[in-house]
Amino acid sequence: MSDGTSSTRIIANRAPKRSIARKLAFLVAIAVATAAMTMSAVLLWQETKRYAVTKSESLFASAHVFASAAAQGVAEKNQTAVYQAIKAIGQIPGLLYARIENNRGQLLAVMGGATQLDGDLRIKEGQALSISPLDVFNSRSIQVEAPIVNGGVDIGKFTLVADTKDLADELADALKGAALGALVALAIGLLVSMRLQKGVTRPVFELSEAIWRIRRNHDYADRVAAKSDDEVGLLIDGFNAMLEELEERDKSLAAHRRNLEKEVGDRTQDLRLAKDAAEMANAAKSDFLATMSHEIRTPMNGVMVMAELLAASDLPERQRRYAEVISKSGQSLLAIINDILDFSKIESGKLQLEKIALDPSALAEDVTSLFAARAREKGLDLVSYVSPATPRFITGDPIRINQVIGNLVNNALKFTETGSVILKVGPDPKREGHIRFAVTDTGVGIRAHKLKDIFGVFTQADQSTTRRFGGTGLGLAISKRLIDSMDGEIEVKSVYGRGSTFSFSIPTGEAENGDAWPRARRAGMTAAVAVTGEATRATLLRYLSEAGYESAAVQDKAEFSADLMIADPDRVPQARRAEGDYLLCLATFGDPAAHRLVQERRADAAVSRPLRRSEIGLLLRRIRVGHKLAGALDQRKTRKEEPQRQDGLRVLVADDTAINREVAIETLRQLGAVVTTAENGREAVAAVESQTFDVALMDVSMPEMDGFEATRRIRDAERQGQRPRLPIIAVTAHVVGDAADAWRAAGMDDVLHKPYTIQSLAKRLSKFAPSNASEAAEPPVGIAAKAEAGDVAASPAMALLNEDKLRELKLLTENGPTPFLRRVFSLYLEHAPKAATEMRQALERGDVRAVGRAAHALKSMSLNIGVDRVVSIAEDLERRANASAVSIEAIDALESTVQATCALIERFRGAEAPAAESSEEQACAAAS
Repeated sequence: MSDGTSSTRIIANRAPKRSIARKLAFLVAIAVATAAMTMSAVLLWQETKRYAVTKSESLFASAHVFASAAAQGVAEKNQTAVYQAIKAIGQIPGLLYARIENNRGQLLAVMGGATQLDGDLRIKEGQALSISPLDVFNSRSIQVEAPIVNGGVDIGKFTLVADTKDLADELADALKGAALGALVALAIGLLVSMRLQKGVTRPVFELSEAIWRIRRNHDYADRVAAKSDDEVGLLIDGFNAMLEELEERDKSLAAHRRNLEKEVGDRTQDLRLAKDAAEMANAAKSDFLATMSHEIRTPMNGVMVMAELLAASDLPERQRRYAEVISKSGQSLLAIINDILDFSKIESGKLQLEKIALDPSALAEDVTSLFAARAREKGLDLVSYVSPATPRFITGDPIRINQVIGNLVNNALKFTETGSVILKVGPDPKREGHIRFAVTDTGVGIRAHKLKDIFGVFTQADQSTTRRFGGTGLGLAISKRLIDSMDGEIEVKSVYGRGSTFSFSIPTGEAENGDAWPRARRAGMTAAVAVTGEATRATLLRYLSEAGYESAAVQDKAEFSADLMIADPDRVPQARRAEGDYLLCLATFGDPAAHRLVQERRADAAVSRPLRRSEIGLLLRRIRVGHKLAGALDQRKTRKEEPQRQDGLRVLVADDTAINREVAIETLRQLGAVVTTAENGREAVAAVESQTFDVALMDVSMPEMDGFEATRRIRDAERQGQRPRLPIIAVTAHVVGDAADAWRAAGMDDVLHKPYTIQSLAKRLSKFAPSNASEAAEPPVGIAAKAEAGDVAASPAMALLNEDKLRELKLLTENGPTPFLRRVFSLYLEHAPKAATEMRQALERGDVRAVGRAAHALKSMSLNIGVDRVVSIAEDLERRANASAVSIEAIDALESTVQATCALIERFRGAEAPAAESSEEQACAAAS
């Protein structure tokens, strides 16, 4: 840019938006205008006051004159004479009206006409000075009265009314004079301000010129001469002093600039090296985590899936429990791996928690079962106690809560050499709407000065802890962050050398109250407890006491007389028990003694050690109604959701590891699929070219050709040969790093992370099974056709009431529907038939949209309570309503299905238990 252009821009920038001279002139004008307005108001006020006095005096004088002139006529009652006396009024400007009355109020003469308002002035003689100018402004006329006197006697009254129009003219003349004076004053004020501004603005303008000159030339040696000793002079002196400091600074900067480039270069190089080192370290850490996760997950896939298959097979009870422990242990190990990978998320505050329904009692039982073997190895008494007041369900993240409980129990077992570890669960007595989990041990304890740091990262009680017990000190830090994320609190109480109690309290969220704890069949029933382990014994006595038993502990297997006895296998008496008495034997995992006693009928049932609240509750319910206990616990196998079968599904499995291929083959066969295998990506591509598959499971890490490249070649061949797209599911152990998301770029359709379960594999396959694809693309024609034909059983495989779904949602237990489900059933019985009736009525009047709305409402209320057949027919009706193709036969079928469903719900809603349970279980549920 040229110098001329720069100068123009700077001068333009120097032009003030609002100059001091303009502001000063504006202030003068405001002052003069304010003064003029004030003086005008005062003038108007005084002028109006003067007008009122003058006007009233003039009117009274005129009234007296005319009253005297008319006195003789009034005295003689001569109206002609009276009119003659006042007829001159019409010649006087401003007079509107005149009236003469005698002393009896009789009207003798009237002249003119006037309309008076209630607010118009009526002045009495002598009151002119007290009239307010505001009253004069608001009045259109003024009225005065004068007495008519003849011979010294009042013989009548003369009334005179005049207008006030002349007031406006007088005030206008006054304002003209005031305005002229204001203009003269304004002119004089502006002249004065022009003289003043020269002395103020010229030095300021010179200072401004100097500022812009210095800005343009960057010559800080320039100075501005002060021509006055007032405030402007002080401003100029301060500006010159600032220029001196800037000049000194420039000299220092110039001296420093000579060495600055070399110093900056050196520091930049250091920063670059540090940045590269940090990035390399971070990349190495990420690669290490990704590699270790992959290497651990790959063999775990075989362990977990095979254990799951083994647990699902037809095994004896004890062997099945062995397989379940293997499966749960694998899941626990996988959770640890995931915790390590998620620790950075916890630190950064990006941890996401689930909010689903969970059973606190089940969490406690799972944790104690998982650590039972370890407690037994150390000779510790591990037990859980769940208060009967604990809700049946709470809302939270079961995996994270289970992680914290497991961490606390693990630490308690680690630091306890003798004694016991107790897990207690129940409502928090200090915080309403919270549930408390507490783990108490009889271990080494923690010194008081260490308690405040116990939840720190990599912190343990003392340095000898790591050498003696192992561990990194990370577990409690993770637990605290998890509990904080749940809006809960975690605390510790400890006495050194005697033990510790770690507890945490979390909100229950949406909770459902549990069933009442079973009571003894009659008052005064007795119970004896002969078991080792002080904690287990105390917990049993507490459960029995809450059930109403008079319970006591016995130290040996001597003869006893009690309605109920709970004993270890070696403490079961040899003598025959009395008729009606019950004996429960504690069964240690892996020890067949208790089960052998049950087979020999020396005991009625074997109870798990560590104790399970659900088992004890079920047995107490059966005892209450007098039923046999043999086999009761075997019938309580958890009803798990069966994986969706894929009979005849053609699946290609590509994996370079023989173990993984064997796991996939066995798992897919369990689901009914037909399996073909390939050992690398090249074989997978060749298999797809020669055979037809419904879906492919493609391992991403294979020799010769990995899964990504194999998928790209399959996609290229599909495009060139115009073949149907083959759904490809990536199978990978990578859960972090770039490899975890590379399947999308390769053209794969979904991902299955190792180690996977049968359930997760079945869910992935169901998304791409041909039958599901057709169902997603088209309406369920089979169901709709049967519904139109009036067939209630729209699909034989679709039950009226899906009990598995209700059990999955924890709404249906071995004791029947929960109280919440019974309430929902009641609402459904009330509203579902109404919705079906509304559809029929809407179709009869030709309102197809109303049919669709009613079908949608019925589908919505049916979705979450397992009424699958009604949902299917209602959904089909809704589609048909949107297409204006509803038939009366379809609504007939829906009504029939709703009636059959409601009849079934009526039976479920009652006291009866689900049909899959035995009649004895139904009696137990009703009794409790």
